[in-house]
Amino acid sequence: MNIDSKELLIQIYTSNTVLWEYATPGTYSLDIKSNGVYGVEMVGGGGYGNQLIVGQGGVDRYQAGGGSGACYRGDIRLSSGTYTLDVGATGGGATTLSLNGNVIISCGGGGNAASGPSAGGGGGITNNANVISTVQESNGNSGNTGWCSWQSYVDIGGDGGGSTYNGYGKGQSVKLYSSSAATSGYAKITFKYR
Repeated sequence: MNIDSKELLIQIYTSNTVLWEYATPGTYSLDIKSNGVYGVEMVGGGGYGNQLIVGQGGVDRYQAGGGSGACYRGDIRLSSGTYTLDVGATGGGATTLSLNGNVIISCGGGGNAASGPSAGGGGGITNNANVISTVQESNGNSGNTGWCSWQSYVDIGGDGGGSTYNGYGKGQSVKLYSSSAATSGYAKITFKYR
């Protein structure tokens, strides 16, 4: 009996098995062994905030938050192959799943606040996937602008865009008394069924 060597390489995954999960920015190679339906959760990285100090002695400042990353969660059909997964860093990095340079899904990172300052916008989504079902497909949230004063203890605005999923991809808040850092993107791929 002659067995095709390709058949020996096929790995049948168990339903609902998490194959990859990354919350650390970087580029990863994913070797998908079996055609099937995969659950995908992806969030782009959060953008940075900014501030402009004004007034004598720098007692006042205008502040602006960074935007948050876009999010996609759903089931898509993937064929076997070696995929590239980029997980977005803070500062607006996109989280992207691609095959041979062709983007399947990309969740844009949140925009960085500009000097002036003006708040960062939320990231957008590119979706070229063979979608089976979608749980969430949402653009990121914009940051907002505001001002603060050391003398009067006023601290208004400067909030980063809120996370679109589970704390990932949140925009940086730049506030006098309660600043918070941007958070990186996220990706998780789960085998569902053939």
